[in-house]
Amino acid sequence: MEELILQNLVDEGLSQREIGDRLGKSQASVRHWLKKHGLKTKTILRTSFLCVFCGESEKELMALRHERPCHTICKSCDNKRAVDRSRENKLKAIDYKGGCCKQCGYNKNPAALSFHHVDPADKDPNFAKMKFWSFDKIKEELDKCVLVCMNCHAEIHNPITSGCSSMVEPLPSKQKTRVRFSSPAL
Repeated sequence: MEELILQNLVDEGLSQREIGDRLGKSQASVRHWLKKHGLKTKTILRTSFLCVFCGESEKELMALRHERPCHTICKSCDNKRAVDRSRENKLKAIDYKGGCCKQCGYNKNPAALSFHHVDPADKDPNFAKMKFWSFDKIKEELDKCVLVCMNCHAEIHNPITSGCSSMVEPLPSKQKTRVRFSSPAL
């Protein structure tokens, strides 16, 4: 990129992204050429805060990004978006695995369905953080699981009754310590 063209765009007060849009180049490319020519765009310090979803403008109520308040989204809206995304991903995952419990066919409430790893050794150690994963990565983990309702999941992990017929092999039993609760004296 020519230095004179970049200098004129910088003098107009455009950001790296805006320069890239004008020239049909990426922001990274613009940043490279600005640095090469010793040019800098003007840094605009934002002092106002306004959530684009609800209109909240109190700095203390804004979501944090890298330990600094975000200028465009409040904590409440940020949390709501995270919960919504998590629910959406769970619904997609349930649909991907057939939509109902593999053992009993339950499908009424998505909150009552869970994913059981057939081989616990194959479970990704970061599975609890899957809400941050792309759905393609989630699918890779789901391929190691079966969809079961909470009741069937409990029976898989704790096969106490002899009448429990399970399509999924129960986990190997581990030595458990039983705690007995005594009823209060009357």
